[in-house]
Amino acid sequence: VLEIVKTNEIIIKYTQQGCSTQNSFVQRFKESYRKRILNANIFQNLCGVNKLSESYMKNYNKKSFTFLRKHVL
Repeated sequence: VLEIVKTNEIIIKYTQQGCSTQNSFVQRFKESYRKRILNANIFQNLCGVNKLSESYMKNYNKKSFTFLRKHVL
C-alpha cells in the first residue's frame, strides 16, 4: 500500500470524528472482513488468521484503489 501511495503521490488523510461518510467506508470494511474471513472460517491458531487476513487486505486494497482511480482520481 505504501508503494502505491508513494508512486501515485497520494496524501493519506485519516478519518475525522463525526464524519459519517468517512466512517461508512471503515464500517464497510469491518463488515466485509467479518463476514468473509472471521465468520466464514474456523482457525486453529492466529497464524492462520494472519495469513488469510493479509491476503484479504491486499486484495481489498487493490480493488478499492482500482475503484477510486476509475471514479475519483
